[in-house]
Amino acid sequence: MERQLFAGGVSVGLATAFTNPIDVVKVRMQVTQQGRAGLVETGYNLVTKEGMRGLTGGLEAAVLRGVTYGGIRLGLYEPVKPFFGADHENAGVTSKVLASCFTGATA
Repeated sequence: MERQLFAGGVSVGLATAFTNPIDVVKVRMQVTQQGRAGLVETGYNLVTKEGMRGLTGGLEAAVLRGVTYGGIRLGLYEPVKPFFGADHENAGVTSKVLASCFTGATA
């Protein structure tokens, strides 16, 4: 179980780290509403004014959240499958959906 929790947490943490700069730019677009500046223009303005560090705003918190929630959601799926009968080869979609909904709701 520890392996699944670790793998889930690391994968979601890495995905969060790679997509965080886009989220930062998106939030800047929403907050500042600088005319009709697009994603690229807003990102360029952000980098020229604040440097590359401007793209990493909130990265630590976002990665910590991703590792925690992602680790729980993805890591608990395999151990929970037997409780819903989703661990058999011929398990139906319903039992798999119930197992995944349970792990998603846990986080």
